[in-house]
Amino acid sequence: MEMRGFLLRCFTAALLSQISTCGLIKKVIRHQREALMPKNTQENLTLPHPDQPVVFNHVYNINVPSAPLCSVDLDSPGGSSPKTAGMEVQNSDQMEHTLDGDNQIVFTHRISIPKQACGCNNQLPDMKEILSRLEMLESELSSLREQCSSGAGCCGAQVTAGELSTKPYCNGRGNWSTDSCSCTCEPGWKGPNCTEPECPNDCQDQGRCVDGQCECFEGFTGDDCSIEMCLMDCGDYGHCVEGSCLCEEGFIGEDCSQTNCLHNCLGRGRCVEDECICDHPWTGFDCSELICPNDCYDRGQCINGTCYCEEGYTGEDCGQLTCPANCNDRGTCVDGQCVCQTGYSGEDCSKLTCPKNCHERGHCFNGKCICDPGFEGGDCSILSCPDNCSNNGQCINGECICDIGYQGEDCSELSCPNNCQERGRCINGECICEKGYAGEDCSTKTCPRDCMGRGDCVDGKCVCLVGFTGKDCSELTCPNNCQDQGQCVNGQCVCQQGFTGEDCSEKTCPSNCLDRGYCVDGSCVCYEGFTGPDCSVLTCPGDCQNQGSCDNGVCVCHEGFIGEDCSDVSPPKDLTVVEVTPETVDLSWENDMHVTEYLITYIPTAPGGLELDMRVAGDQKEATIRELEPGVEYLISVYAVLSNKRSVPVSARVATHLPEPEGLKFKSVRETSVEVQWDPLDIPFDGWNLIFRNTKEEDGEILNSLGRPETVFEQSGLGPGQEYEVKLEVVKNSKRGPPASKSVVTMIDAPRHMDVRDVTDNTALVTWFHPVADVDGISISYGPSSDPANRRAVELPPTDTQFHLGGLTADTQYDVSLKAKKGDQTSSPAHSSFLTDLDPPRNLKTVELTDESITLEWENSRAQVDNYRIKYGPLSGGEHRELLFPPGFKHSTQAKISGLRPGTEYGMGVTAVRAERESLPTTTNAVTALDAPKDLTVAQVTETSMMLLWKRPLAKLDSYRLVYVSAEGHQMEEALPASSESHTLKGLIPGMLYTVSISAERGHRTSAPATASAPTELGPPKAIRFSEVTDTSATVHWMTPGAPVDSYLVAYVPAHGGNGRTLTVDGSESHTVLPNLTPGVTYEVTIVAVKSERESKPGSESVTTALDKPRGLTAVNITDSEALLLWQPAIATVDGYVISYSADSGAPVMMRVSGNVVEFEMSSLTPATHYTVKVYAVRDLAKSAATTTEFTTDVDAPQDLTASNIQTESALLTWKPPRANISAYILSFEAVDGAVREVVLSPAAVSYNMVQLSASTEYSVRLQAQAGPKKSGVVTTVLTTTGVLYRHPRDCSQALLNGDATSGLHTVYVGGDEKQPLQVYCDMSTDGGGWIVFLRRKSGKVEFFRNWKNYTGGFGDMNDEFWLGLSNLHKITAGGQYELRVDLKDKGETAYAQYEKFSVSEPRSRYKVHVGGYSGTAGDSMTYHHGRPFSTYDHDNDIAVTNCALSYKGAFWYKNCHRVNLMGRYGDNNHSKGVNWFHWKGHEHSIEFAEMKIRPSNFRNLEGRRKRS
Repeated sequence: MEMRGFLLRCFTAALLSQISTCGLIKKVIRHQREALMPKNTQENLTLPHPDQPVVFNHVYNINVPSAPLCSVDLDSPGGSSPKTAGMEVQNSDQMEHTLDGDNQIVFTHRISIPKQACGCNNQLPDMKEILSRLEMLESELSSLREQCSSGAGCCGAQVTAGELSTKPYCNGRGNWSTDSCSCTCEPGWKGPNCTEPECPNDCQDQGRCVDGQCECFEGFTGDDCSIEMCLMDCGDYGHCVEGSCLCEEGFIGEDCSQTNCLHNCLGRGRCVEDECICDHPWTGFDCSELICPNDCYDRGQCINGTCYCEEGYTGEDCGQLTCPANCNDRGTCVDGQCVCQTGYSGEDCSKLTCPKNCHERGHCFNGKCICDPGFEGGDCSILSCPDNCSNNGQCINGECICDIGYQGEDCSELSCPNNCQERGRCINGECICEKGYAGEDCSTKTCPRDCMGRGDCVDGKCVCLVGFTGKDCSELTCPNNCQDQGQCVNGQCVCQQGFTGEDCSEKTCPSNCLDRGYCVDGSCVCYEGFTGPDCSVLTCPGDCQNQGSCDNGVCVCHEGFIGEDCSDVSPPKDLTVVEVTPETVDLSWENDMHVTEYLITYIPTAPGGLELDMRVAGDQKEATIRELEPGVEYLISVYAVLSNKRSVPVSARVATHLPEPEGLKFKSVRETSVEVQWDPLDIPFDGWNLIFRNTKEEDGEILNSLGRPETVFEQSGLGPGQEYEVKLEVVKNSKRGPPASKSVVTMIDAPRHMDVRDVTDNTALVTWFHPVADVDGISISYGPSSDPANRRAVELPPTDTQFHLGGLTADTQYDVSLKAKKGDQTSSPAHSSFLTDLDPPRNLKTVELTDESITLEWENSRAQVDNYRIKYGPLSGGEHRELLFPPGFKHSTQAKISGLRPGTEYGMGVTAVRAERESLPTTTNAVTALDAPKDLTVAQVTETSMMLLWKRPLAKLDSYRLVYVSAEGHQMEEALPASSESHTLKGLIPGMLYTVSISAERGHRTSAPATASAPTELGPPKAIRFSEVTDTSATVHWMTPGAPVDSYLVAYVPAHGGNGRTLTVDGSESHTVLPNLTPGVTYEVTIVAVKSERESKPGSESVTTALDKPRGLTAVNITDSEALLLWQPAIATVDGYVISYSADSGAPVMMRVSGNVVEFEMSSLTPATHYTVKVYAVRDLAKSAATTTEFTTDVDAPQDLTASNIQTESALLTWKPPRANISAYILSFEAVDGAVREVVLSPAAVSYNMVQLSASTEYSVRLQAQAGPKKSGVVTTVLTTTGVLYRHPRDCSQALLNGDATSGLHTVYVGGDEKQPLQVYCDMSTDGGGWIVFLRRKSGKVEFFRNWKNYTGGFGDMNDEFWLGLSNLHKITAGGQYELRVDLKDKGETAYAQYEKFSVSEPRSRYKVHVGGYSGTAGDSMTYHHGRPFSTYDHDNDIAVTNCALSYKGAFWYKNCHRVNLMGRYGDNNHSKGVNWFHWKGHEHSIEFAEMKIRPSNFRNLEGRRKRS
């Protein structure tokens, strides 16, 4: 080691001294041994064990500059002279190998210096000094070898003086022993250099030592792996002793999980002497039963941990006394006695008490006060008023405060507004006004004769409508006062002569236009064929087009015009073509009449031509058409034109002539061709004919047909030196034009069939044939293509046909040309080119050999080449091959031939290649090196071993060297005999990746190694167990294998078939959750360890999931005593379901049904009771969790509802109460007309007195009990009151006569037919009542500007604004004689109008109104509309010019518009557009309130009879 350090320092000094002049000198030191080398080997190298061989392997690589380079003789470094070369050469190694057989010490040292280099005497003066130091190194190594071989040991070398200090041996954790030549390590450390942590007791050979700590193999544990583990988890009832579970008392089995007790006490107790000692609160042989608290005090039965108490007891342990009827839920049970809530009393709180004992103003009945007369209220504390103030006032402290319009002690009397202004009498709340006054309070003045219905009464004066005048509007007026063109007689105009029309505004025509036209504003508009003021004159066709005169309907045409209506022009005739040229045509024609001008049109007859025209004066009879297209046929037409009108044409077809070509000339003349050129023609034509004719041959004419655009043509195939006549013609439509012609003579030809052959890298031979023409001589010229100026010319006689070229350059492109000469003429040259051959490579030699490759080197060819081709094959015979290599960048090229047979001599040739050309070859021979073992594979791998297989190399060998290294860096080495082809490695680490290399050895030669990598197998996971098992998941645990892994694959599949699943778990985990399991299913679980892409053998175990609970539990078809339970079955297969249900305070009821059942009928339930239901599944001894629902039973209905003491307006109802504890009764009774009344009664009530009923009316009575939000079923009865006059009243008067005197909505029956009910608003107070209101206007909330359909059917709100409908009005009034009343109110004023007769006719009459017999205060505005049909904006049935409904925004029985417009726009004071009653407020005031109502005309007689009866 000291010597090695000394050498290192010496060599470093030499390196630093030469780094700037001779490049970099490297020193690589390797130390090989069995174990892996420590990282810091440069500072503290470790010597091997004395029994193992020692290898000193040091390599010195001395790299000197590439130019100049040196050659050194290693045997005598300073003695040989250097050699100089122009290229780099592969370095060669000099190796010395010394073997000491006794001490097994091997010294190997290599010194690499380039063999060939330039001289170094001048450039590198220090190189000899370096070599001198190397000699000193060799001397020191020899001294070391002698020392180690003398028996004194290799440790005694002294440190050379001046050497730098180094770190101490043994890494500071031990002492160096010169006796053993090794380290004596401190405790806790080991290794040759004390660098490896030591584990206690070397882990007992039952684990691996990693960083001083033991990693125990599977089955062992402890600091030194001395404790043997149990294969199974001993659980909570045992512990592991020397690899086996030692169980606690009462437990047995491999994992202490079993006992001798039944069902292992179900995990709810301990097994002692084969009997279960159960945990609280369990009991039974197998701890399967629950115990009850306090053993139910012997007051009940214990079932599965629940006490079912005897009558009179309750509570979890039956320790509490119960009260009668559980105090009816109206009190608290205290020690068996009821403490009732407020409002209840009695032993069981079943009796109701009354509030404040009814203040002693009545008596208490079932919790409700029955008050004495004069008192009312829940506790009889309120004073009452007589008849409840007739519903027309408010009762305050027993006295009636009447509403406006009512008076009297009980507010039953009507009062009149404003006391009728002292202008009338108040009768039953209505004013009977004095003469001259009207209105609700007699405040309105009336007009004489109510303006005859022809005007509006305004403040006692008539404002007449259009068409009327006079004090009472009795006089008629004429429209527009007859325009002052006639006389008004009784409202009609008698027009003056010449005028007519309703208002004399229209003029008349003479003779009424003789019925040959029609009159417009006094003028005749005549029919076709007639004219004149009275249409008496005949006309001509087209009025002779203004080109003639009309004589009694016949046209006399002007000169130049002809035809029935003079519309045609006299045409030309006798059209003649006088002359035709290529571009012109001369025409002439005749005409007997004089015209303005002639129009000549001309167009090509071929499709697509453009029509052109020209004009000549009318006195000319000839014309010339110019600028025509040559060779084209035209259609020419001549028209006579007079007054811009054309006659019929006269036509002719004419074709123009073709021109002669121009500009014929010869562009170029050659030996066998002539190029001809000529001028183009700017006219349409088909093409050219070009003709060549040899003047010396009779039949030598050549015809060429050319296309139109061509103006140049080269004629080939001519004879050299011949004279030709050339003609050119224009062709169009198969016609030829006149030709143009010229003559030409061709040139002489050059030598023919020139060829270059027999080309080498510096010579070539040129050959040719004689030319066709007679010539005087041949001229040859040649030279490199890249240098046109460097050419050589040679003159040859005409008889020569070849010439030899010499002195050429290799791989050069040459151009050669030949010309023929005759006199002053020279032919065109004949050209050719050729490429000289490539020169072969030079100085071929071998520079490197391997077992299957040879590297060659040669000097490049002078020529530029693409590749070099190497052809090679074994000299002993066999297949020959070839390869291509690109040329090197400098003067030489290297190529490596691979795939050779080891130890075989090959012959090789190299040629230069460029494109498809190849040079001559250069050859050499070489022998390949030895080969390595083949196909190294790994087979039969276990956790601790693997078998290696390989094939023998082709070369002979002495032995194999096997080296294998683990992924953690531990290396082992073995020597194997040459006959081996397999070997098994043992004692390997499980799950570890090993890299194996094997090389062949023979003598001092070693082949390249064959290498393979393979891991040992992984150990399978063990001790698989489960925890936290539910119906859909479970947690699986396992013991990890000895080797670390990347992950685990956990697969689980149902044991009896089904789809499996796989989970991937991190390699650091030893448990995982199995999700998405099926309840009640046994699963086979397998676990596989995975490392990289390798998997261990699987470990497996089974587990059964818990039962799942039923789902979707719900109660349906709930009644007061029954309910149907429905649920969705459990996914698991179960034996049955247990149903447990109980009321809030009662004992639970438990029932069991089959596992195939998913419903259960609950019966004998208590009404209006809240129930809680639980259902869970059972199989064998297992049961699922429970699913729960709640419901409340319905309230049971009252019983025996009976009506008694039935009177005209009252009846008594009685019933039996339900069993449920209710909060109220809901009583409703409905009359046959649909009127429904509903009252809420006390829960204690068992009767009810029905009052305010209608006589002779059938009532349907419905009664149901209510408990909180729930209601019972309905019990019904039917009763009919006594004594009504009309069972189905046909109008409000009969309803009133039946005793119903309340104004409001009533149901009447059209014609008394019960199948035609109609809801109407009855006014039971106005003028004795009995009115059907069919129109009301009061607020403007309802739009009355509607269509016919709306007014036919009716619309609006009967409690506000509405219209009953024309159809209903007709049906009602068709059944008898009715009177009409109209009530009007406006700003405190009232008025009314009453008519003795009123009816509405059938729909086909458009609902005509019939009204008459006016009386009242509002004025007679309605009579004006008598007999008129109804009108809406979309059905205009009035007699006015305008659409009255559209103009006045309403609908009514309009005439010439209106006096009444109660359906007008509410609040609109514009003239006639508002709610108008003309005789009360005129047309410019919209009335605030209006009602129209009807009742039978004999109502007063009927009422009198009813009163008398």
